[in-house]
Amino acid sequence: MRVGIEDTPAGKAWSDRYANWARQMPRDASGLWDFVAELDHDSRTALFAHCTALTVNAVKLPFDLRPRALAAANRLAGTVALDMTRYWRPTVRS
Repeated sequence: MRVGIEDTPAGKAWSDRYANWARQMPRDASGLWDFVAELDHDSRTALFAHCTALTVNAVKLPFDLRPRALAAANRLAGTVALDMTRYWRPTVRS
């Protein structure tokens, strides 16, 4: 049985968060900015953090030649105190 990122606690948390935002978003894109403007500060910050998380790829592969991108991802992880040990443990398979 293959286990993918979507089967991990982090993947499930991301999926749940994505579904929650999708339920709240207006179906018509013309209402998007009004929706964002009407959010309270904490909700707007959470939405922006979620959107930012969708753009960060910090997976380091043996042939990866993206030192600046990985350094930026590492800096971001440190800034937000990301601790993946809450979600993932290394195994022989991983």
